[in-house]
Amino acid sequence: MLWNSSSNIFNMLELLFDCENDTNVHQNGPRDFSKIVSPPRPRPGHSLCGVQNQGSTCYLSSLIQTLLFTPELRDSLFDLDDKDMGLMKNNSNNKERKIPIQLRKLFAEMLMSDQESVSTTDLTDSFGWNQSEEREQHDVQELNRILFSAIEESLAGTKDHELIRKLYHGNLVNRITCLSCGFVSERKEDFLDLPVIVAGNTDLINGLVNSYVAMETMDGHNQYWCDCCNKLVNADKDAKLTSLPPILTFSLLRFNFDYQQMERFKEIGKFAFPVSLDMSNFCYQNTCTSTEQLEYELFSVIIHRGSCHGGHYYAYIKDIDHLGKWTPPEEEPIQIMMDPETGQVDTIEYDNPIELLQAVLSQGDPDGMAVDKLCGLLVKQTGVSWNKRFKKQYGSIHKFLAKYDDKFRFDSKENWVKLKQYSDSGCSSITKDRGDTNCHSQSSTMAVNESQSQTDRDSGDWCSGKVNAIAIGQSEQVSSRHQSSAQWFEFNDSNVRSIHESQIEKMFSGKESAYMLFYRQKSLTRPLEAKGDPSYNVPPALAEVMGKLNKELQKQRELYEEQLNSITIQLHLGTNYQYSEGALKPRPESVYFLELTIDRRKTLEDLRIIVLEVAGEFVMVPMVLHMSKEFPAGLHLYHMIPEDNTMTIKDAGIVNGSILFLWNGQRIDNETIPIGADKEPILLSLTINDRTIYWAFSKDTTLGELKVMISDIFNIDVQLHKFFRHGEKESTSFDLCNDSSSLPELALKNGDGILIQQRQELKGDCNTSGSLKETMVVSVEDRTNQIQQQLMEVEIQADKDMLVEELKKMGLEKGYNDAASECRLCLNNGNILHDDLTLKDAGIMPHSAIIIQKGVAPVGKQIVISYSLLDKDLKESTEKQEVVLDQTETIQSCLECMVKQTGLKGSRYYLKSSTWCGEPGSDLTEVDKTLADCQIKHQDFLFLVEGSITPKGFIKFNLWMDSSQLEGKSGVISWITSSIQGLWNGKSTQGQENDVNLTKIGDIEISKMATTDELKQMIISSHQVTELLVPSFKHIRLRCLEKGCLTFAVKGNKPVQQTKLLTATDIFIQILPEEDSLNADHIILNVQLRQVHSKSYQPPVEVLWEAGHRAALSSLRSVIADHMTIPVDRLIMAKHFPDKFDWLVLRDAKKSNAKSNNGKKSKGSVVANLRQAPYSIKDGDTLGVKDSADDVDNQDNFMTSQDKAGLQQELDNKKAKRDKHCSDKKKDKRKEVGLKIIVDNFP
Repeated sequence: MLWNSSSNIFNMLELLFDCENDTNVHQNGPRDFSKIVSPPRPRPGHSLCGVQNQGSTCYLSSLIQTLLFTPELRDSLFDLDDKDMGLMKNNSNNKERKIPIQLRKLFAEMLMSDQESVSTTDLTDSFGWNQSEEREQHDVQELNRILFSAIEESLAGTKDHELIRKLYHGNLVNRITCLSCGFVSERKEDFLDLPVIVAGNTDLINGLVNSYVAMETMDGHNQYWCDCCNKLVNADKDAKLTSLPPILTFSLLRFNFDYQQMERFKEIGKFAFPVSLDMSNFCYQNTCTSTEQLEYELFSVIIHRGSCHGGHYYAYIKDIDHLGKWTPPEEEPIQIMMDPETGQVDTIEYDNPIELLQAVLSQGDPDGMAVDKLCGLLVKQTGVSWNKRFKKQYGSIHKFLAKYDDKFRFDSKENWVKLKQYSDSGCSSITKDRGDTNCHSQSSTMAVNESQSQTDRDSGDWCSGKVNAIAIGQSEQVSSRHQSSAQWFEFNDSNVRSIHESQIEKMFSGKESAYMLFYRQKSLTRPLEAKGDPSYNVPPALAEVMGKLNKELQKQRELYEEQLNSITIQLHLGTNYQYSEGALKPRPESVYFLELTIDRRKTLEDLRIIVLEVAGEFVMVPMVLHMSKEFPAGLHLYHMIPEDNTMTIKDAGIVNGSILFLWNGQRIDNETIPIGADKEPILLSLTINDRTIYWAFSKDTTLGELKVMISDIFNIDVQLHKFFRHGEKESTSFDLCNDSSSLPELALKNGDGILIQQRQELKGDCNTSGSLKETMVVSVEDRTNQIQQQLMEVEIQADKDMLVEELKKMGLEKGYNDAASECRLCLNNGNILHDDLTLKDAGIMPHSAIIIQKGVAPVGKQIVISYSLLDKDLKESTEKQEVVLDQTETIQSCLECMVKQTGLKGSRYYLKSSTWCGEPGSDLTEVDKTLADCQIKHQDFLFLVEGSITPKGFIKFNLWMDSSQLEGKSGVISWITSSIQGLWNGKSTQGQENDVNLTKIGDIEISKMATTDELKQMIISSHQVTELLVPSFKHIRLRCLEKGCLTFAVKGNKPVQQTKLLTATDIFIQILPEEDSLNADHIILNVQLRQVHSKSYQPPVEVLWEAGHRAALSSLRSVIADHMTIPVDRLIMAKHFPDKFDWLVLRDAKKSNAKSNNGKKSKGSVVANLRQAPYSIKDGDTLGVKDSADDVDNQDNFMTSQDKAGLQQELDNKKAKRDKHCSDKKKDKRKEVGLKIIVDNFP
């Protein structure tokens, strides 16, 4: 590699710039371990095996685990005759029965192979499935029936053809009893599993009673045809169990169909089930076997998490044969795979959640990650979620991260977490039941290794009964009760963990709930030799295959560990290097380095022996090895490799890609070689008189030393004047810099350049600050001349320190336009530029597009504010205008300026801000504040509104009245006259909401501290109401107006801020013939008498009801009956809900026998408070009333034709929305595919 050529140096500099900021000594960085195929992980401490998910086969995994832990089925499969299975070599006539063969092979692998999880690929291949079927979601209940049917068909013609029938099949009889003649019709059925309806049942016992004890009466349209009676008769129908299998399976029918929504849904209500189950109450006439065989115990629960359209299955299973090592879940260690960089293939155990989270975060982005992503990685790497493992003890993960702020930097707003400081020690800081503190040996040793010797692994006897029996006996954390009784485990695909039996109760309800139950007869016993021995009853041929498999797995792990620890290093030969231009460089046309591949677990002595063998004649005496790194300038040396030959290569810090320099540790070409991080070379380009060379300088070189060294290089007396970085044109003088500053302090990096000029050459070339002027080209477009059809655009060469005003003048001169005072510059995006800014500060870049437009140019702190005028209805009435003001101006002065510029008169104007979408926003009420204080910025948009702004502490209302009251001279006289006319016509006009013609008469402002009486006094004092000659403010009633209807009334005398009246509330003024005496107990109702024949109502009548605090129905009924002249006992009332187009009949609650708080039974009906749900009677409600004698057949019917039409319209809208929802779901929903297993034909 030739370094004396500047072009070659430049090329090398370009190649190595990417790693310039890398402070790692190792040139090539960490290895890519993704290309190394890792072997299956060994079994964790619980010694149980998971099942790998092939895509969407969780339903298969959970069922396979259940079948494996059904001892009777497992033993029966292992007892199958090889000849019948077609496995005998000398029997070519029999076809292989693939499904049972692969199933028992899978069982043997799950029991005996030293793997964390096994694949079901061979089994699914025997089903005839392809990859697409393995990615489809299916129902585990359906798989259970189809798989057992396939096994039965596969065993046809063998002596074990009834294997499934003996274990899982039962019988029931369906009976129909004629209630006329007593004839009983019976039909027997066979069942594999018992379906139990979840909807309407609280538990399994209740579901069984409804299905197999309770009678269903067949009557009406569902009558039974009796052959004896020869006619349709009433009959009783029931179903009874006649025989039960040893393994009793229940399929919980959680998926249902909603006929209103026309879609499936999942029942998530509580459905309990016992651990022990007595089936004697559900058998028919004791036709079942003995009482002992009717007692069952739960041993497996398959759980479904999700909805009816998809989800995930896993299982809780009882370890009947003690095949696993159970540890209390709260003490069970959490394991994650070790980093391949460590060279070990086992897992690290963490008992401390702090270090567990630190380990997971350290493997991600250094800038952190979202907490949701952290939780996902936690589940992916450990197989258990934070909530299941730590929440009970430590709380939520968010609180935990916030609590340990010395370890984590947690942003609760962004939901983001980042590590503060972390050193991966390889083991947990909290170790339990361990005396050794060696992190590497502790973390890399599996729990299963503690219960067996390495000899057992090598021999393949990992799963021998003896070894496992010892493992169970050596468990120090499990109590004697745990050892003597079978324990529960969670099997979730590849992950297995211990659980408490009480965990099952959490699966009674919810989206994550029990879906299948498996019970086993208590009378079934297991032999003692089966306890703790996974190899029990496994055929010798399969056991031999598993032994070979374990040996092969051990070889794979050893090979994998060798591959992980195999590193490639470069050995650079000092004899073929020279020290020139400030750095170590290879001699031209020489082989200057060799590549070595070595195991990092070997010692330094082994390394030195290999170096002597491969380097041979290039080895210098004494032989010294230094860690080194390549820089753009050349090779640089760091620390020396230790002389301790017993140290491993890994402990010496040598990793993949390390560069070792072989020399004598003294000199190269009689030159002293700089060593250490502070001596790293920085390659600079030196330019003088158009001549450029590259030279390396030590990083700790000061500016003064640099000047002297450059003077020696060029053999001239020069003063450093300028430097520029690689690829940039800017130059800055060193005159103001301290000569003691080092190169990093001067911000000099590899590739930066130094321009050297003699002082007499600098005159006229620099400005006063010592910087070279930088020019750029911008395009300026003149849009000031509106008459000109084609816009003029010119290019101008400008200095970046030039003012915007100067650029504007240059653009106008080239465009032959002299109106500089009437125009300004703006960018192409519309941003108006200040005249006194430099082009650099204004954000103008080379080749920017600048526009000259008409308008006043802002300077200093001035800002341009656009505005438009709004009328009383907040509609824009003028075109947009603008003003230029200083940011120190107040809102008031801004308002006055806008009013004056618009040519308006008067002072009834105020300003509103604008929202992000350009609509009127909030009022600018603090008129004495400056524009800057109110966050009014350059080019903001405001609205100038006609009217007055509501002062702080005041509230503003809109006032409305009935136009008929305004037409008369006197409000009271008009009201009395209209009332008399109404009575003369046989109906009351009081409160006729439908006949009210609303008219807005103005608005009013009042202090929030003022009382409602003062509000009324202000209203009658207004000129609109004064002409109505209202006697006093007590003769008016104020009602809130909502959606054109009168609602609550202002009652009593209290401060306005304590009422429901808010700013801009619409208030309706009612003029009364007498003083208003409303208080909090009064409710104003609109009562309508129903006309039964026309199914319509008379106009509403306003009724005042003093409800009191109880608001009893009897009180209301009495008031309405008196007002409507209907007998109390014949009065029926209903409240109208106009939004729902429905009427609710008012009645007291039914009689209740429920016990009260004192334990005594309550008697009689419960008195309903009409203010509360479901009636919620309030001011303005409409009540329909009728005489029950007028409508005997439909007393509860208050519907009108308008209600029916509105209700039908609402149903049509819901149906259209539902249809659209269903069509959208059909587009997104995965197409359901039928499940099938292909079985060969057997005789």
